[in-house]
Amino acid sequence: MSWSQKKLKGKTLLVVIAAIALFAILLGLPRLKRRVTQPISFNHKIHVTELKLECNHCHTGVETSAFAMLPSVEICMGCHVAPLSEKPEEAKVREYAEKGGEIPWRRLTRMPDHVYFSHQRHVTFGKISCELCHGKMGERNRPPTAAPKDLSMDDCLECHQRQKASVDCISCHR
Repeated sequence: MSWSQKKLKGKTLLVVIAAIALFAILLGLPRLKRRVTQPISFNHKIHVTELKLECNHCHTGVETSAFAMLPSVEICMGCHVAPLSEKPEEAKVREYAEKGGEIPWRRLTRMPDHVYFSHQRHVTFGKISCELCHGKMGERNRPPTAAPKDLSMDDCLECHQRQKASVDCISCHR
């Protein structure tokens, strides 16, 4: 095989690999998950299972707006002004408050720009439980490093059909 034939074969292989990658993206095949580390190793299990706090206690806005907020330092300090334990993670909450800053939580889920999702519409009006999309967070004693559930458009459509909600594209796509 001549040098020019080898070069052509290499270019062809590159084009085939690029085409496969493009089709995988377009078909929504599993992607590598982005891993994150939270600034505080928050224990949902203590707060949800033992203390019986509802998701909306810390994630304000879930019932009243499109977005469910990540807990502010003010919300955490509502219970943690005085130490409730000797755990270093709890002490970190007070350190953030003393510095006058917010806890730099890292988001795990993000909708594509062309998708509109309203927590209020799903939680308040649709009566959808947080677990349906976010998994059993209340059983976790450490924060997940990636979104607990991978949701696809097929998951959304299946749920909309089951709940007899609109499957009209303009309802979610802008």
